[in-house]
Amino acid sequence: MVREKASESLNFIERKLRQKIYDDSRAIQEDWFQGCLFYSLAFWDSDTGEIERACFDNSKIIRYFAEAAITIREKRDGLKKMSSVFQTTQNLAERVAAYLTLSEEAGNLHIDELYRCIYFPA
Repeated sequence: MVREKASESLNFIERKLRQKIYDDSRAIQEDWFQGCLFYSLAFWDSDTGEIERACFDNSKIIRYFAEAAITIREKRDGLKKMSSVFQTTQNLAERVAAYLTLSEEAGNLHIDELYRCIYFPA
């Protein structure tokens, strides 16, 4: 739970700083730490190839977290599309369906974004 909340917050960090933290952390050669590091790549626009390469690592825990990162990234892409539908469609049925999907499948930060979209539209 803490790992997910921390990972979801990565999008709020400036891209260069986020990349520097990641690059500096790669020097820590402990499997659990590296696994969590690869897992974090799912939550920001990082190099997908790096996650895919980690799926073939010798360490089972690194492979586990890399595969989880790929699954999460695929889910996030779908949620972004649903968020876009919710924000742009004029069709009430589509908007309700997008809302229900997001409320069921999205993490806390996506829900917060949805709340701001509903109550504080741009």
